[in-house]
Amino acid sequence: LLAYIYFKLAESQGLRPNAFASFTPNKHKSSMKSPFCLLILSLSLFISCSGCKNSKSTTEGITAKGWKYSYSKGACFGRCPVYTLGVDEEGIITFDGLRFVPKTGVLTAKLNKKEKKEFVQLLRKANIDSQKSNLDSMLMDAPRTTVKYSDGPKAIKLEFNRGASDEIKALNDFLMNIAMQRNWLDDYKMVEVAKQLQVTLKPGITPEMLAQKFTMFKIQVVETIKGEPTQYRITWDPERIPAMELLNVLRLSDEVDTAIGVK
Repeated sequence: LLAYIYFKLAESQGLRPNAFASFTPNKHKSSMKSPFCLLILSLSLFISCSGCKNSKSTTEGITAKGWKYSYSKGACFGRCPVYTLGVDEEGIITFDGLRFVPKTGVLTAKLNKKEKKEFVQLLRKANIDSQKSNLDSMLMDAPRTTVKYSDGPKAIKLEFNRGASDEIKALNDFLMNIAMQRNWLDDYKMVEVAKQLQVTLKPGITPEMLAQKFTMFKIQVVETIKGEPTQYRITWDPERIPAMELLNVLRLSDEVDTAIGVK
């Protein structure tokens, strides 16, 4: 390719291709100057582009230091869980629970090597640079999901109330499953069939006081788990209130500190 360009440039200057072997600098100095410079320029561009072809974007290769990924779930008119869940380059997963979650406040843990490797693979597959926000839902009560990604100077923000891509869903579901394993979030499928709830009470509150306040649900303590703090397993009348709804009622009460569903 370079040879072809070289000979074409020469022909444009009125030189025959076989003249290059026998020209003298003094005789052809002026006529050779332009094609020779253009050849050097072409060679430089060729080398430069060859180097660019092999480079990877920081998102695709996760080569930048300090990358972070998180997603947040917003509020709805009902009792949708409101929280932020994210992970960074070191594998530190951070949960910030705000409302209608088993535990509120900031909680952290560290992914093991297998979990971190799997998440990075999902992150590479997602190619976040190519993702787009989607806020075209006609449902006024659809909670908004906000995704944030950064690596070095790059910062990307995406927002959805429906229609997130399968790749983004896979990233969020991965983190959500980790959070459910740690009881930071409710496993709704498990709660739907839960026969018991496990609660910790606020200082000064006894199980009898809890049962008395919610007599309409027929709450009974079936097991006391000693520890710091003490936890209680309770049953109730599922005909009067479903498990998930009771969880949210207890979490909003002045008597209960935490409440989770158990099998």
